[in-house]
Amino acid sequence: MSSLITNIFFVFFIFILIIHSCVACVPTQIAEDYSITSTSTSTSTSTSTSTLNPDLTTSTSTSSTTSTTTTTTTSTTTTTPILSCLDSTWTMFDRGTYSWCMKVYLGSIAVQDALIGCQTLHASAVVTGYQNFAELSTMMAAALAANPSAPASTNYMVVGAKRRAACANEFYYSAICPRLYAFEWTDQHTTGTDGFYWKTGQPDNGGTGGTIRQNYVGASVINYRMDDTYGFVIYPGAVCGMEADYY
Repeated sequence: MSSLITNIFFVFFIFILIIHSCVACVPTQIAEDYSITSTSTSTSTSTSTSTLNPDLTTSTSTSSTTSTTTTTTTSTTTTTPILSCLDSTWTMFDRGTYSWCMKVYLGSIAVQDALIGCQTLHASAVVTGYQNFAELSTMMAAALAANPSAPASTNYMVVGAKRRAACANEFYYSAICPRLYAFEWTDQHTTGTDGFYWKTGQPDNGGTGGTIRQNYVGASVINYRMDDTYGFVIYPGAVCGMEADYY
């Protein structure tokens, strides 16, 4: 009886093992989820992956758009005029309220015709006067440098000054026409008397005071001293002047 029970139990155990093995053999479907990934870049690239079969080849498409912008830059240079002389051959002097340009004119010319020579340099140029000794000495030195071989006794430049009408018949200079007031500047710009630098005893009106008068002035390029003279005297040149402008 005991042996029978043991055999029944053994058969039942084998049967359980067989059933368990059969259950393990049943196919099990496992669903795998695959995600679709889309990536975009600045070059518009998209990537798609099939969720149906991971073995399928992943396809990628790229679209690129290039935009070119052309910028044209125009450079404009604005030149601001500055107060100056006509060119570098003129010398500019600051006279406070305005600036005055001077240039040496070389050419044998009668003193009374010196204006003609100056206007060959520029239509606005006149025979200049001197506001002070600094202007006179600077331009006489320039005249000497421009004409160093001229004899000292005749190397004079015409000065832009003329005897005052009230002093026309005065012999020598007098209380009525003192030396600093016997002449006046003719360039319509120069003022005062600081630029008159007379030789000793001058102006003397030629020592005559008659009808033939020394109404003009020349300045020595050697010692810068001035002397009154006749209009028909020939000098080797003049110093010309004109107002500075914006060029």
